[in-house]
Amino acid sequence: MCTARGRYAVVGTGARAELHVDAIVRHAGQGGLVAFCDVNPTRMAVRDSRLDRPVPAYATADFLRMVEWERVDVVVVCAVDRHHGAYVVEALDKANSGGLLVHKATHHFDLLDWWTGAVPEVVYAQGRLFFYGEGNGERHGHRRLYLDAEHEDGCHRDRDPFAPGVSIEDHLAVLVRYPGGASLNHHLTACSPWEGYRLMVNGSRGRLEPEVVENSWVSGPRCTAGANPEEGHARLTVQPLFGRAVEVGVAAGGAGHGGADARMTAALYGPAGRPDPLGRRADHRAGALSLATGFAANRSLETGSAVRVAESWGRGWR
Repeated sequence: MCTARGRYAVVGTGARAELHVDAIVRHAGQGGLVAFCDVNPTRMAVRDSRLDRPVPAYATADFLRMVEWERVDVVVVCAVDRHHGAYVVEALDKANSGGLLVHKATHHFDLLDWWTGAVPEVVYAQGRLFFYGEGNGERHGHRRLYLDAEHEDGCHRDRDPFAPGVSIEDHLAVLVRYPGGASLNHHLTACSPWEGYRLMVNGSRGRLEPEVVENSWVSGPRCTAGANPEEGHARLTVQPLFGRAVEVGVAAGGAGHGGADARMTAALYGPAGRPDPLGRRADHRAGALSLATGFAANRSLETGSAVRVAESWGRGWR
């Protein structure tokens, strides 16, 4: 039975889908899983075998037919990043996509919008392809380490980011100005040896330094033995103006992006109307605004100039 939030279809049934499928099943009273869609029937069959009640499986060519026939209310896109835009376009009839400034940095931009309580005004960006790509793979020796070794054990490192045709920037610097005087200096490193972020907030009364490390080191592709478990920490340092720095205790969040996965899926698939005094539950507007920063940054990369966010989205975007 599908109630409350409605009928879910999951597109892409690899490892990325597991978090969402498990959450939908766990919160079955709020909605129901009604279909899978994937290019790979074997993966869909594996996912289906783990359900108490199997659901229909559709080929990607039948995506729109699935949406219509299964009366889908929510499409959960878990396919590889390059296909996200196409499914969103087909499901919602509106489009936008582009690079790590949208697929990765948008999470940081969302946090900044939430923390400042403001809509970004002006964005300027620079970036380059430094680590990945065919030429860099040859230079760093990673092509021989991964692509040229695939025939030995069948291990494919993220479909090989050192292959020909890889062109999106993996090192990016973004400047953002917010109304009221706040400004952001953001740097994204896509080949960092650890996962997480460091934030420095400078204000009139001192400085805050949160550090969130989701994985303290990365062992390599998941298909190798001995891949490290998620090991991380969170710290908060308060540096008063003209005072001694103090480290404030931060409770461990748990596994899955520091415990965020469980909270996110509870908000997405759990009962609606739960108290949210800090306003952490992002809505469609918050998502659009975080994307706005990434799209403006991409435009800045193309033009070499600062971009006014409102102008890049047109009239009435707020």
